[in-house]
Amino acid sequence: MDPTLSGELQADLWILRGQAFLGTREREKAADAFNQALAIDAENQNAELGLIRIAVASGEREQGMARL
Repeated sequence: MDPTLSGELQADLWILRGQAFLGTREREKAADAFNQALAIDAENQNAELGLIRIAVASGEREQGMARL
């Protein structure tokens, strides 16, 4: 990631990367990307939503609901 970009923009790019990985069903890579976004912006709702989607798609609905 380009360190000259603002933190918010970096988080948004990680989220886009995570969504792309979800689209190709690469859940582990998607989770890593969403977690990177959360490391930059701990309250990023889009990153949380991405992790919830992964949990539900993986059959871990309770874990996903716990993130709400």
